[in-house]
Amino acid sequence: MKKLVILVFIILLVIGAVFAINYISLQSIVDAKLSSDYRNEGVKISIHYKNYVQFTSLVFDVKKVDGKNSPADVFRVFLQSASSLKDKRYSKVELDGYGKSVFYITGEYFNKLGSEYSFQNALYTMRTFPENLYLMNGDRAYNSVDGGLFGVLNAQSDNFKDAYTKWFIDK
Repeated sequence: MKKLVILVFIILLVIGAVFAINYISLQSIVDAKLSSDYRNEGVKISIHYKNYVQFTSLVFDVKKVDGKNSPADVFRVFLQSASSLKDKRYSKVELDGYGKSVFYITGEYFNKLGSEYSFQNALYTMRTFPENLYLMNGDRAYNSVDGGLFGVLNAQSDNFKDAYTKWFIDK
């Protein structure tokens, strides 16, 4: 009986340590950045290591979006999160909606988004974002768009709308 109590205590200690590492190294850093922008109120996210212990992959999970928030608000929260973690390197970042994995992006692209957040045109980033999304099976979610300027802009906007709908609206 005493061995069982010790084993349970050790397991709980390890679980607590894993959650503490995730919170200290990710969530608290992102929360500090997000709380400095009042426009982020109403968007709740969770960011953690994949399976909470795979330190090379992240999960960015949209947990709640109030009715007053737009998809652009959620995307800004995502970009600000990338910005707050731009000095760290990851192999992959999963984009979850309410606990369900929908897409992923490469860690390299996540770092690029974070590094460019302070100066890149947000509309450009939104338009080209879907071309960098992958389905969970590894296939590209959206192809690059070619053609005339207005046709490309329209198709990219449609792809972005489809992507955010699948990511955190249709749940």
